[in-house]
Amino acid sequence: MSPTSGEPHRVTMALNFGKHHNENGHPLSIFLSDQGVFVGVKSGADKYADQQKILQEIIAKGGTVIMCPMCLKHYGLSPGDLLPGIKMGSPKVTGDALFKDGTKTMTW
Repeated sequence: MSPTSGEPHRVTMALNFGKHHNENGHPLSIFLSDQGVFVGVKSGADKYADQQKILQEIIAKGGTVIMCPMCLKHYGLSPGDLLPGIKMGSPKVTGDALFKDGTKTMTW
């Protein structure tokens, strides 16, 4: 799942879609990119409180949330800004999630 929007409703739709399928037994990886990075950083707490709660629920149930490092840097943010449990992306981290057998990708 790749939410790229900073629009709260679109992000909520993406996260809830992924969360519900994860609860039904499907593995879930979320890649936060472009404006979606703001959902996964501490400074997004006011605007994205509901979405951050969903992210934490997903992480607590074994879902993986990966941050796009180039997008984070583009918006002047750093790894220290990430919410707990979010992994910094790298070719290995992102590739391992993206290229697992049977993986499907969706973007919002």
